[in-house]
Amino acid sequence: MKRIFNGISIALCAVIMGSCAKGELLDYNVTQTDSLAQLNYLSNYDVLKSYIDQSANPYMTIGMVADESSFIDKGITYRIAQSNFEEITPAGAIAHGNVIGDDGYIDLTTVKELINVANSAGLGIFGYSLIGNTNQNATYLYSLIDAVNAEDTESNEQEIVEAAMKEWIQSIVTACKGTVSEWSIATNIIDDEHEGALRHETWVENPGDDEFYWQDYVGDNFVAKALSYARAAGNSGDKFFICDYGLEDADGKKLQTLLDFIDYTAQQGGTIDGIGADLYLTADSTDKSTITNLFKKLANTGKLIRINKLQVSMADGTYTADMTDEQNQKVADMYQFVIDAYITNIPAAQRYGITFLTPIDTTTLPSGLWTSGYNRKRAYAAVAEAL
Repeated sequence: MKRIFNGISIALCAVIMGSCAKGELLDYNVTQTDSLAQLNYLSNYDVLKSYIDQSANPYMTIGMVADESSFIDKGITYRIAQSNFEEITPAGAIAHGNVIGDDGYIDLTTVKELINVANSAGLGIFGYSLIGNTNQNATYLYSLIDAVNAEDTESNEQEIVEAAMKEWIQSIVTACKGTVSEWSIATNIIDDEHEGALRHETWVENPGDDEFYWQDYVGDNFVAKALSYARAAGNSGDKFFICDYGLEDADGKKLQTLLDFIDYTAQQGGTIDGIGADLYLTADSTDKSTITNLFKKLANTGKLIRINKLQVSMADGTYTADMTDEQNQKVADMYQFVIDAYITNIPAAQRYGITFLTPIDTTTLPSGLWTSGYNRKRAYAAVAEAL
Protein backbone atom coordinates (compact mmCIF):
# COMPACT_ATOMS: atom_id res chain seq x y z
CA MET A 1 0.00 0.00 0.00
CA LYS A 2 1.33 3.42 -0.97
CA ARG A 3 1.50 5.81 1.96
CA ILE A 4 3.16 9.07 2.84
CA PHE A 5 3.67 10.66 6.25
CA ASN A 6 2.66 14.17 7.16
CA GLY A 7 1.18 14.41 10.62
CA ILE A 8 1.24 18.20 10.99
CA SER A 9 -2.19 19.82 10.98
CA ILE A 10 -2.94 23.04 9.13
CA ALA A 11 -3.50 24.84 12.42
CA LEU A 12 -0.18 23.67 13.89
CA CYS A 13 1.62 24.56 10.67
CA ALA A 14 0.22 28.06 10.85
CA VAL A 15 1.47 28.45 14.41
CA ILE A 16 4.94 27.13 13.76
CA MET A 17 5.65 28.59 10.35
CA GLY A 18 3.10 31.35 9.93
CA SER A 19 3.35 31.04 6.16
CA CYS A 20 1.68 27.83 5.01
CA ALA A 21 -0.04 28.24 1.65
CA LYS A 22 -3.82 28.06 1.91
CA GLY A 23 -4.87 24.41 1.90
CA GLU A 24 -1.30 23.22 1.42
CA LEU A 25 -1.66 20.35 3.85
CA LEU A 26 -5.41 19.96 3.44
CA ASP A 27 -5.21 16.40 2.16
CA TYR A 28 -3.21 15.13 5.11
CA ASN A 29 -4.80 16.91 8.08
CA VAL A 30 -6.00 14.94 11.08
CA THR A 31 -8.10 16.63 13.76
CA GLN A 32 -6.54 16.87 17.21
CA THR A 33 -9.24 15.04 19.19
CA ASP A 34 -9.38 12.48 21.97
CA SER A 35 -9.28 9.74 19.33
CA LEU A 36 -6.11 11.11 17.71
CA ALA A 37 -4.15 8.00 18.63
CA GLN A 38 -6.69 5.87 16.76
CA LEU A 39 -6.88 8.15 13.72
CA ASN A 40 -3.25 9.15 13.35
CA TYR A 41 -2.77 6.46 10.72
CA LEU A 42 -4.89 8.50 8.29
CA SER A 43 -2.01 10.93 7.85
CA ASN A 44 0.05 8.22 6.21
CA TYR A 45 -2.13 7.87 3.12
CA ASP A 46 -1.43 9.51 -0.20
CA VAL A 47 -4.11 11.23 -2.31
CA LEU A 48 -6.84 8.84 -3.47
CA LYS A 49 -6.16 8.90 -7.19
CA SER A 50 -2.63 7.64 -6.60
CA TYR A 51 -4.00 4.24 -5.58
CA ILE A 52 -5.56 3.33 -8.92
CA ASP A 53 -3.47 0.77 -10.78
CA GLN A 54 -3.90 2.02 -14.34
CA SER A 55 -2.49 -1.17 -15.83
CA ALA A 56 -5.18 -3.21 -14.09
CA ASN A 57 -7.89 -0.55 -14.52
CA PRO A 58 -7.22 1.13 -17.88
CA TYR A 59 -10.63 2.84 -18.11
CA MET A 60 -11.59 3.32 -14.47
CA THR A 61 -11.57 6.80 -12.99
CA ILE A 62 -12.57 8.06 -9.57
CA GLY A 63 -14.60 11.21 -9.22
CA MET A 64 -16.83 13.26 -6.97
CA VAL A 65 -20.07 15.16 -7.32
CA ALA A 66 -19.00 18.79 -7.09
CA ASP A 67 -20.81 21.95 -6.14
CA GLU A 68 -20.08 23.98 -9.25
CA SER A 69 -20.03 27.36 -7.50
CA SER A 70 -17.29 26.33 -5.07
CA PHE A 71 -15.47 24.52 -7.86
CA ILE A 72 -15.50 27.48 -10.26
CA ASP A 73 -14.39 29.81 -7.45
CA LYS A 74 -11.54 27.38 -6.71
CA GLY A 75 -12.77 26.87 -3.16
CA ILE A 76 -12.52 23.76 -1.02
CA THR A 77 -14.43 21.61 -3.53
CA TYR A 78 -11.93 22.50 -6.23
CA ARG A 79 -8.92 21.72 -4.04
CA ILE A 80 -10.22 18.36 -2.87
CA ALA A 81 -11.25 17.42 -6.42
CA GLN A 82 -7.96 18.44 -7.98
CA SER A 83 -5.86 16.68 -5.34
CA ASN A 84 -7.75 13.42 -5.02
CA PHE A 85 -9.92 12.77 -8.06
CA GLU A 86 -9.72 12.50 -11.84
CA GLU A 87 -13.23 13.60 -12.70
CA ILE A 88 -16.12 15.66 -11.39
CA THR A 89 -19.85 15.34 -11.87
CA PRO A 90 -21.44 18.81 -11.64
CA ALA A 91 -24.23 18.93 -9.07
CA GLY A 92 -26.52 20.75 -11.47
CA ALA A 93 -24.66 22.99 -13.92
CA ILE A 94 -25.21 20.67 -16.87
CA ALA A 95 -28.94 20.23 -16.39
CA HIS A 96 -31.87 21.45 -18.43
CA GLY A 97 -33.39 23.33 -15.52
CA ASN A 98 -30.21 25.33 -14.89
CA VAL A 99 -29.33 26.11 -18.49
CA ILE A 100 -32.70 26.79 -20.15
CA GLY A 101 -34.52 29.98 -19.17
CA ASP A 102 -38.28 30.34 -18.87
CA ASP A 103 -38.23 32.00 -22.29
CA GLY A 104 -36.17 29.19 -23.83
CA TYR A 105 -32.88 31.11 -23.81
CA ILE A 106 -29.93 28.73 -23.49
CA ASP A 107 -27.45 30.28 -21.05
CA LEU A 108 -24.13 28.44 -21.24
CA THR A 109 -22.15 30.91 -19.12
CA THR A 110 -21.74 28.65 -16.08
CA VAL A 111 -21.14 25.59 -18.26
CA LYS A 112 -18.27 27.32 -20.06
CA GLU A 113 -16.76 28.56 -16.79
CA LEU A 114 -16.96 25.03 -15.39
CA ILE A 115 -15.25 23.59 -18.46
CA ASN A 116 -12.45 26.15 -18.34
CA VAL A 117 -11.71 25.52 -14.65
CA ALA A 118 -11.89 21.73 -15.05
CA ASN A 119 -9.54 21.84 -18.03
CA SER A 120 -7.03 23.97 -16.14
CA ALA A 121 -7.21 21.54 -13.20
CA GLY A 122 -6.69 18.52 -15.44
CA LEU A 123 -10.06 17.06 -14.45
CA GLY A 124 -12.60 15.34 -16.65
CA ILE A 125 -16.34 16.00 -16.44
CA PHE A 126 -19.12 13.43 -16.45
CA GLY A 127 -22.13 14.98 -18.16
CA TYR A 128 -25.05 14.45 -15.81
CA SER A 129 -27.68 14.45 -17.24
CA LEU A 130 -29.09 15.07 -20.70
CA ILE A 131 -32.60 13.77 -20.01
CA GLY A 132 -34.31 13.30 -16.67
CA ASN A 133 -37.63 13.88 -14.99
CA THR A 134 -36.36 16.38 -12.40
CA ASN A 135 -34.26 19.54 -12.71
CA GLN A 136 -36.01 20.32 -15.99
CA ASN A 137 -37.35 23.76 -16.88
CA ALA A 138 -40.94 22.59 -16.85
CA THR A 139 -42.21 26.18 -17.02
CA TYR A 140 -40.67 26.66 -20.45
CA LEU A 141 -41.67 23.24 -21.76
CA TYR A 142 -45.29 23.55 -20.65
CA SER A 143 -45.43 27.02 -22.19
CA LEU A 144 -44.59 25.45 -25.53
CA ILE A 145 -47.31 22.86 -25.10
CA ASP A 146 -49.85 25.49 -24.03
CA ALA A 147 -48.98 27.64 -27.06
CA VAL A 148 -49.51 24.74 -29.45
CA ASN A 149 -52.86 23.87 -27.89
CA ALA A 150 -54.00 27.51 -27.90
CA GLU A 151 -53.06 28.11 -31.51
CA ASP A 152 -54.53 24.81 -32.66
CA THR A 153 -51.80 24.54 -35.27
CA GLU A 154 -50.81 21.51 -37.26
CA SER A 155 -47.85 20.99 -34.95
CA ASN A 156 -48.77 18.63 -32.14
CA GLU A 157 -47.38 18.24 -28.64
CA GLN A 158 -45.03 15.42 -29.61
CA GLU A 159 -43.40 17.43 -32.38
CA ILE A 160 -42.92 20.58 -30.31
CA VAL A 161 -41.49 18.73 -27.28
CA GLU A 162 -39.24 16.59 -29.44
CA ALA A 163 -37.94 19.72 -31.18
CA ALA A 164 -37.20 21.28 -27.79
CA MET A 165 -35.39 18.12 -26.68
CA LYS A 166 -33.29 18.11 -29.85
CA GLU A 167 -32.32 21.77 -29.46
CA TRP A 168 -31.38 21.28 -25.81
CA ILE A 169 -29.28 18.16 -26.35
CA GLN A 170 -27.44 19.43 -29.40
CA SER A 171 -26.71 22.77 -27.72
CA ILE A 172 -25.28 21.34 -24.49
CA VAL A 173 -23.33 18.52 -26.16
CA THR A 174 -21.82 20.94 -28.66
CA ALA A 175 -20.85 23.35 -25.87
CA CYS A 176 -19.12 20.55 -23.96
CA LYS A 177 -17.55 18.87 -26.98
CA GLY A 178 -13.88 18.16 -26.42
CA THR A 179 -14.17 18.15 -22.62
CA VAL A 180 -17.14 15.92 -21.83
CA SER A 181 -16.89 12.54 -23.53
CA GLU A 182 -19.07 10.53 -21.14
CA TRP A 183 -22.73 11.39 -20.54
CA SER A 184 -25.77 10.17 -18.73
CA ILE A 185 -28.22 10.13 -21.61
CA ALA A 186 -31.12 9.49 -19.22
CA THR A 187 -31.42 9.42 -15.44
CA ASN A 188 -33.96 7.89 -13.04
CA ILE A 189 -36.60 7.11 -15.67
CA ILE A 190 -37.67 3.69 -14.35
CA ASP A 191 -40.72 3.76 -12.09
CA ASP A 192 -40.40 2.46 -8.53
CA GLU A 193 -43.98 1.31 -8.00
CA HIS A 194 -45.16 0.03 -11.38
CA GLU A 195 -43.26 -3.04 -12.45
CA GLY A 196 -41.87 -2.98 -15.97
CA ALA A 197 -42.74 0.67 -16.58
CA LEU A 198 -41.17 4.03 -17.18
CA ARG A 199 -42.08 6.91 -14.89
CA HIS A 200 -45.15 8.90 -15.93
CA GLU A 201 -46.51 12.14 -14.55
CA THR A 202 -49.97 10.70 -14.01
CA TRP A 203 -48.50 8.45 -11.32
CA VAL A 204 -46.92 11.35 -9.43
CA GLU A 205 -49.19 12.72 -6.72
CA ASN A 206 -47.57 16.15 -6.40
CA PRO A 207 -45.10 16.82 -9.24
CA GLY A 208 -42.42 19.35 -8.40
CA ASP A 209 -42.04 22.59 -10.31
CA ASP A 210 -38.91 21.19 -11.95
CA GLU A 211 -40.48 17.91 -13.08
CA PHE A 212 -41.19 17.12 -16.71
CA TYR A 213 -41.78 13.70 -18.22
CA TRP A 214 -40.39 13.71 -21.75
CA GLN A 215 -41.63 10.18 -22.36
CA ASP A 216 -45.24 11.31 -21.90
CA TYR A 217 -44.94 13.50 -25.00
CA VAL A 218 -42.16 12.06 -27.17
CA GLY A 219 -43.01 8.39 -26.53
CA ASP A 220 -41.18 5.40 -25.08
CA ASN A 221 -38.53 5.74 -27.79
CA PHE A 222 -37.48 9.12 -26.39
CA VAL A 223 -34.06 7.84 -25.30
CA ALA A 224 -33.34 6.40 -28.74
CA LYS A 225 -34.14 9.81 -30.22
CA ALA A 226 -32.05 11.58 -27.59
CA LEU A 227 -29.11 9.34 -28.43
CA SER A 228 -29.36 10.18 -32.12
CA TYR A 229 -29.24 13.92 -31.35
CA ALA A 230 -26.37 13.56 -28.88
CA ARG A 231 -24.23 11.38 -31.12
CA ALA A 232 -24.74 13.76 -34.04
CA ALA A 233 -23.51 16.69 -31.93
CA GLY A 234 -20.65 14.98 -30.09
CA ASN A 235 -17.49 13.12 -30.99
CA SER A 236 -17.51 9.61 -32.41
CA GLY A 237 -15.93 8.12 -29.29
CA ASP A 238 -18.38 9.61 -26.79
CA LYS A 239 -19.97 7.14 -24.34
CA PHE A 240 -23.57 7.34 -23.17
CA PHE A 241 -24.84 5.77 -19.96
CA ILE A 242 -28.29 5.25 -18.53
CA CYS A 243 -28.33 5.80 -14.78
CA ASP A 244 -30.75 4.88 -12.01
CA TYR A 245 -30.96 4.08 -8.32
CA GLY A 246 -32.40 1.05 -6.51
CA LEU A 247 -30.91 -1.40 -9.00
CA GLU A 248 -29.54 -3.43 -6.10
CA ASP A 249 -33.03 -4.18 -4.72
CA ALA A 250 -33.26 -7.83 -3.79
CA ASP A 251 -36.23 -8.64 -6.03
CA GLY A 252 -34.29 -7.48 -9.10
CA LYS A 253 -37.41 -6.06 -10.75
CA LYS A 254 -36.18 -2.52 -11.30
CA LEU A 255 -32.88 -3.73 -12.73
CA GLN A 256 -34.68 -6.08 -15.11
CA THR A 257 -36.97 -3.27 -16.25
CA LEU A 258 -33.92 -1.14 -16.98
CA LEU A 259 -32.24 -3.95 -18.94
CA ASP A 260 -35.43 -4.55 -20.93
CA PHE A 261 -35.60 -0.84 -21.72
CA ILE A 262 -32.00 -0.86 -22.93
CA ASP A 263 -32.91 -3.72 -25.29
CA TYR A 264 -36.00 -1.84 -26.46
CA THR A 265 -33.94 1.29 -27.10
CA ALA A 266 -31.49 -0.75 -29.16
CA GLN A 267 -34.40 -2.06 -31.24
CA GLN A 268 -35.36 1.57 -31.85
CA GLY A 269 -31.87 2.30 -33.17
CA GLY A 270 -30.26 3.69 -30.00
CA THR A 271 -27.23 1.97 -28.50
CA ILE A 272 -26.57 2.67 -24.83
CA ASP A 273 -22.90 2.14 -24.02
CA GLY A 274 -23.10 1.71 -20.29
CA ILE A 275 -25.06 1.57 -17.06
CA GLY A 276 -24.56 3.82 -14.06
CA ALA A 277 -25.70 2.47 -10.70
CA ASP A 278 -26.58 5.11 -8.10
CA LEU A 279 -25.89 3.40 -4.78
CA TYR A 280 -27.41 5.05 -1.71
CA LEU A 281 -26.43 2.53 0.96
CA THR A 282 -26.62 2.21 4.72
CA ALA A 283 -23.75 0.74 6.67
CA ASP A 284 -25.95 -0.97 9.23
CA SER A 285 -28.74 -2.39 7.08
CA THR A 286 -27.72 -2.90 3.44
CA ASP A 287 -27.56 -6.58 2.52
CA LYS A 288 -24.10 -6.95 1.00
CA SER A 289 -25.18 -9.93 -1.10
CA THR A 290 -27.48 -7.64 -3.10
CA ILE A 291 -24.47 -5.52 -4.08
CA THR A 292 -22.47 -8.55 -5.20
CA ASN A 293 -25.44 -9.90 -7.17
CA LEU A 294 -25.98 -6.51 -8.83
CA PHE A 295 -22.40 -6.31 -10.07
CA LYS A 296 -22.53 -9.86 -11.39
CA LYS A 297 -25.70 -9.11 -13.34
CA LEU A 298 -24.30 -5.84 -14.66
CA ALA A 299 -21.11 -7.59 -15.77
CA ASN A 300 -23.21 -10.08 -17.75
CA THR A 301 -24.67 -7.26 -19.87
CA GLY A 302 -21.29 -6.62 -21.48
CA LYS A 303 -21.94 -2.88 -21.02
CA LEU A 304 -19.56 -0.37 -19.46
CA ILE A 305 -20.37 -0.09 -15.75
CA ARG A 306 -20.07 2.94 -13.47
CA ILE A 307 -20.83 3.33 -9.80
CA ASN A 308 -22.42 6.61 -10.58
CA LYS A 309 -23.22 8.02 -7.14
CA LEU A 310 -21.84 6.14 -4.16
CA GLN A 311 -22.99 7.20 -0.71
CA VAL A 312 -22.86 5.26 2.57
CA SER A 313 -24.58 6.52 5.71
CA MET A 314 -26.28 5.09 8.80
CA ALA A 315 -29.82 3.74 8.52
CA ASP A 316 -30.90 5.16 11.87
CA GLY A 317 -30.36 8.72 10.66
CA THR A 318 -27.48 9.44 13.00
CA TYR A 319 -26.26 13.00 12.62
CA THR A 320 -22.63 13.71 11.87
CA ALA A 321 -21.92 15.21 15.29
CA ASP A 322 -23.29 12.08 17.00
CA MET A 323 -21.30 9.51 15.05
CA THR A 324 -19.25 7.15 17.19
CA ASP A 325 -15.91 5.75 16.09
CA GLU A 326 -17.58 2.34 15.76
CA GLN A 327 -20.21 3.77 13.41
CA ASN A 328 -17.56 5.53 11.33
CA GLN A 329 -15.78 2.20 11.01
CA LYS A 330 -18.99 0.54 9.79
CA VAL A 331 -19.37 3.22 7.11
CA ALA A 332 -15.74 2.71 6.11
CA ASP A 333 -16.17 -1.06 5.92
CA MET A 334 -19.17 -0.69 3.61
CA TYR A 335 -17.29 1.65 1.27
CA GLN A 336 -14.43 -0.84 1.11
CA PHE A 337 -16.78 -3.76 0.50
CA VAL A 338 -18.58 -2.02 -2.39
CA ILE A 339 -15.37 -1.05 -4.17
CA ASP A 340 -13.88 -4.52 -3.63
CA ALA A 341 -17.05 -6.10 -5.02
CA TYR A 342 -17.02 -3.79 -8.03
CA ILE A 343 -13.40 -4.57 -8.89
CA THR A 344 -13.85 -8.30 -8.25
CA ASN A 345 -17.03 -8.80 -10.28
CA ILE A 346 -16.79 -6.24 -13.09
CA PRO A 347 -14.12 -7.12 -15.68
CA ALA A 348 -11.42 -4.50 -16.18
CA ALA A 349 -12.61 -3.68 -19.70
CA GLN A 350 -16.05 -2.77 -18.30
CA ARG A 351 -14.94 -0.80 -15.22
CA TYR A 352 -15.59 2.82 -16.10
CA GLY A 353 -15.51 4.67 -12.83
CA ILE A 354 -16.60 5.33 -9.27
CA THR A 355 -18.11 8.66 -8.24
CA PHE A 356 -18.68 9.67 -4.62
CA LEU A 357 -21.89 11.60 -4.06
CA THR A 358 -21.02 13.30 -0.77
CA PRO A 359 -17.26 13.03 -0.24
CA ILE A 360 -17.43 15.71 2.48
CA ASP A 361 -19.72 15.35 5.49
CA THR A 362 -22.68 17.68 5.77
CA THR A 363 -24.27 18.75 9.04
CA THR A 364 -26.88 16.03 8.83
CA LEU A 365 -25.27 13.36 6.66
CA PRO A 366 -22.09 11.64 7.89
CA SER A 367 -21.37 9.85 4.62
CA GLY A 368 -18.15 11.56 3.57
CA LEU A 369 -14.53 10.56 3.23
CA TRP A 370 -13.70 13.87 4.90
CA THR A 371 -15.35 15.54 7.87
CA SER A 372 -17.11 18.87 7.44
CA GLY A 373 -13.85 20.35 8.73
CA TYR A 374 -12.06 18.69 5.78
CA ASN A 375 -10.19 16.12 7.82
CA ARG A 376 -9.83 12.55 6.63
CA LYS A 377 -12.09 9.89 8.09
CA ARG A 378 -11.75 6.14 8.38
CA ALA A 379 -13.70 5.90 5.12
CA TYR A 380 -10.83 7.65 3.34
CA ALA A 381 -8.41 4.90 4.33
CA ALA A 382 -10.94 2.21 3.43
CA VAL A 383 -11.36 3.62 -0.09
CA ALA A 384 -7.59 3.87 -0.54
CA GLU A 385 -7.14 0.25 0.57
CA ALA A 386 -9.92 -0.94 -1.76
CA LEU A 387 -8.49 0.87 -4.78
